[in-house]
Amino acid sequence: MKKFYEVALLEGEGLGTAYEYYMKRRLLVKLLKEEGKLDSFCVFGLPEKYGTSMDFCLLAGEVKAARVTVLDERQEAVNKCTAVASKLKENKLLPEALLHVKSGLALNDEKYDFITNCDVFQRFSEEEALKMIAEAAVKSKISVFFLPNGFNVSHIPSPGRKAINPVEFVKKIPQKAEVIRWGYIDMPPFPSGSKISEEKKKAVKSGLFNFAVFIILKLWSLVEMLTPSFIRKRYSHAFYIAVKNR
Repeated sequence: MKKFYEVALLEGEGLGTAYEYYMKRRLLVKLLKEEGKLDSFCVFGLPEKYGTSMDFCLLAGEVKAARVTVLDERQEAVNKCTAVASKLKENKLLPEALLHVKSGLALNDEKYDFITNCDVFQRFSEEEALKMIAEAAVKSKISVFFLPNGFNVSHIPSPGRKAINPVEFVKKIPQKAEVIRWGYIDMPPFPSGSKISEEKKKAVKSGLFNFAVFIILKLWSLVEMLTPSFIRKRYSHAFYIAVKNR
């Protein structure tokens, strides 16, 4: 959790992003462990709003993947990702040769062991998003995507931020993409988009306050995992879909 918080701060984010990264890692470690050695990762688009998906890059380093390719069609997002990656390399949080950032959002003829993204598909029409998921399933051993949960009550007062109905969306995924698992994730003890001051962000990094915050969030992560699905449905910030090629 502490390491993810360091990464989140470099991305201009805070505790919410650190908690999200922690929960996604727990899920992905379990899912990817079943696939054996995964050498190539693809981050198929960068987040619409929060962060630069550096958690996927850290995971790639953790499992000793040879490369991570990041794709996005927005030059501003590409520039931000490149800048954050440079900071992570300077701080020895990311291997020097691991990451390759490319402008554009097309898989083309490339194949990867693992394809993923977070907070991306809501930027596109439903038809486009479903087509992208099906394409990723064909071109990977396994693909896992994280999308804004349309049932989350805290999304309602946030105008301009689209969320997706998980139940209806999963039903529409094309048949050539086999849904092996889906569910709700990221239910921190604060609502979507919560902000704290820069002074408080720095305070979290030091002393007993640091220790207490991260202990509480780790304990809360256990509460989240034990919480019944009908509650997580209402309060989770995201849902995930894991797919494979049929």
